[in-house]
Amino acid sequence: MSEETLEMRVYIGGLTQAVTDADVCGRFKPFGEVRSVELPLTATGEGCRGFGYVNMKITAAQWRRCVSLYTGAKWKGGKL
Repeated sequence: MSEETLEMRVYIGGLTQAVTDADVCGRFKPFGEVRSVELPLTATGEGCRGFGYVNMKITAAQWRRCVSLYTGAKWKGGKL
């Protein structure tokens, strides 16, 4: 019996300006199917504003593992 897959929109904080959509996609891909990444840009358009959203398909077990590994984790100079 397979676990139900959930559609989630996940807020991610603590990102640095240097983080890209591809970086975030690569970071979350091991846990489920990344549908899209949204990283609002600074007013000057020169980088990430420090937060973003990931839309993904993920099981509850994958989600629990993702949260346990990434909450408070240091990544690319920021703290998630």
